Amino acid sequence: MAERVRRVALEAYVRGLSVRDIEQTFVTDDGHPVLSRSAMSRLATRLYDEYVAFSQRDLSDLDVVYVFVDGVYEAVRRYTNGQALLCAWAICADGAKQLLHVAPVQSESANAWESFFEDMQRRGLRQPLLVISDGSPALIKAITRFFPKADRQRCIAHKLRNIASKLPREIAKAVSE
Repeated sequence: MAERVRRVALEAYVRGLSVRDIEQTFVTDDGHPVLSRSAMSRLATRLYDEYVAFSQRDLSDLDVVYVFVDGVYEAVRRYTNGQALLCAWAICADGAKQLLHVAPVQSESANAWESFFEDMQRRGLRQPLLVISDGSPALIKAITRFFPKADRQRCIAHKLRNIASKLPREIAKAVSE
């Protein structure tokens, strides 16, 4: 039970709840905090240390076949401040799905994507057969430069969303149902 409380508290913290709010929210029946501010600070430090280890791990042992890349916008305390999170997922030859990398950036520029891909290649990521992305020209440019042997495919979900956004509202609603 204590581990579940820690997970929920960390999720609340990452999503923007203050340490003080968490301390006041997670209390025993008699009003005592389950997690003190110092305990939350230790958990937040541990979470950040885990991210650093994850973002520096060796990728050379992964037999990556497909790579999905996208920039997402999540409200993640202190780490993004409204910035994009560049994300890369892989499907390996054995069918396993792997989150390869997540990195906050100021924008989804060609330079940001190139640094993102360069970092993964420095850590041993090999050329996949196929890279799936949205239609961002900056992203396509970076994919072409860093994965010259890979085919590139437009993400079907992005393509369908773009098409639906051009349809009259009534038709788009009917299509999405």
